[in-house]
Amino acid sequence: MALDTRLLEILRCPATGLPLALASGAQLEDVRRAALFTTTAAGRAIHAPFEAALIVADGSRAYPIQNGIPVMLDSEAILLTQGEAGA
Repeated sequence: MALDTRLLEILRCPATGLPLALASGAQLEDVRRAALFTTTAAGRAIHAPFEAALIVADGSRAYPIQNGIPVMLDSEAILLTQGEAGA
């Protein structure tokens, strides 16, 4: 999945204001694995498939990319523990 580099430069985590990075293959697998056992920031189970993810610089959360569109709602963020996404 390719994301316009200009878009990546301006996107920020809505919760923390930190920069985001497109998950590498290994990071994406880690995020998908974490999604099986965690919830969104709003406390909902994660059911919708996602083909890619944007990871916050501190590794605290990931934002799924569905149908080529980053879901940049804090309530839909996948909460990660330290190190789950290779941060």
